[in-house]
Amino acid sequence: MVVGFDENDLSVETKTTVDGRSTYVGPSWGSGDAELRICRVGATFATYKRPVGSSTWQEAERWERLDLPEVLQVGLNAYAIGGADGTDLTVTFEGATFAPAATLADCLR
Repeated sequence: MVVGFDENDLSVETKTTVDGRSTYVGPSWGSGDAELRICRVGATFATYKRPVGSSTWQEAERWERLDLPEVLQVGLNAYAIGGADGTDLTVTFEGATFAPAATLADCLR
């Protein structure tokens, strides 16, 4: 899950990959900033987004991933697509929180 420019405009991208094949969704988003949340309960992965400072989460996508093990490595990601134009990439993370969730309702707290 990332926020930034895709092929068309600013978007919040969600993607799941199975056997090297990715399913991608990137609807328009009005800013290059967002608060993002990925929540796993059992085999269900739910992704959420909201404008910075908002108190309301919007569900972005949800997947059932029965193929994944119980324990995964997770972390923050930043990347740039494109080019040889010499553009520098500047990324800011204001924080990351890892917490247990017993139900999907826990994901919205």
